[in-house]
Amino acid sequence: MQQLGRETAAAFPDNGVLARDLGEMFRRVHYYFPDFKVPPAVTYVSGFLSKDIYVNDSLLVLSLDWFAGPKASKRPDLPQYMLRRYTPAGLLPLLTQNVSSKYNRHE
Repeated sequence: MQQLGRETAAAFPDNGVLARDLGEMFRRVHYYFPDFKVPPAVTYVSGFLSKDIYVNDSLLVLSLDWFAGPKASKRPDLPQYMLRRYTPAGLLPLLTQNVSSKYNRHE
């Protein structure tokens, strides 16, 4: 777990950049869905024992170790085509999809 924590910290070295990117993403979601309320966000290293992203109206939890990238010593147990998305650059697109799925119509 300690090694995974170090590798995750190396993949996300600046929490300010992540906070800025989350703020921009929330601003865009709110633009398209005005009733969207920004939930408090929490990040942690799960050891792949829980979901990658958990979001509801009152909380956003990001398990950053899922997104440490291909150089990490441990990766989630997923098919390779899915693992390609689990990189630092893939975090915001997957998060945006999770947040906005509440508003997408399914017919």
